[in-house]
Amino acid sequence: MVARHVHSQDPSKNKHRGRAASNAAFLAAKQQTEAVREQILAELRRKPFGLTCKELAERVGRPMHSISGRIAELKLADRVQATDERRDGGTVIVALNPQRGLLSGMEAQQ
Repeated sequence: MVARHVHSQDPSKNKHRGRAASNAAFLAAKQQTEAVREQILAELRRKPFGLTCKELAERVGRPMHSISGRIAELKLADRVQATDERRDGGTVIVALNPQRGLLSGMEAQQ
């Protein structure tokens, strides 16, 4: 499994032309999104049978629209996967084990 690169470059760097304030804002936003991605992964590891975007938003304490973007980034990086299961209208997302694919309930309890 090869992890794909997720948003390491400032997409608006040509617009702000390297201004210090803009660079600082980008770095702060990047750190925040990385922290939210890690929170999502931690929650999914605690619940090996998965959580929906709504459930993750409640657990992380952030709005669904900010969580859904982080889930999409984690999918691109092959860290999480959508399942065929739906709960309360939402798709259940599970964490992936980097070596063996889906994180099973037994592995998560060890």
